[in-house]
Amino acid sequence: MRIIASDYDGTLNISGVSQENKDAIAKWQKNGNLFGLVSGRALKDIFILKQRDKIEYDFYIAATGAIIANSKGEILRSTPFSMSVV
Repeated sequence: MRIIASDYDGTLNISGVSQENKDAIAKWQKNGNLFGLVSGRALKDIFILKQRDKIEYDFYIAATGAIIANSKGEILRSTPFSMSVV
């Protein structure tokens, strides 16, 4: 098994997620590999994108790395930022 992830804005999503990319992700996963989505966005916003784009992700790294979640959106690790960092 291999694991890869992609940033969303400006990487996976360039004026929408292409069908070619969706097919490549599905093929990767069908071959027993994991594909994750990485974004500076909040986890709830990533789930909106997931539903819109109709892509199944195996894991999420959200909020610029502050949240790691499984495919169901269950938070596996969370590192809150202080307001001074924000």
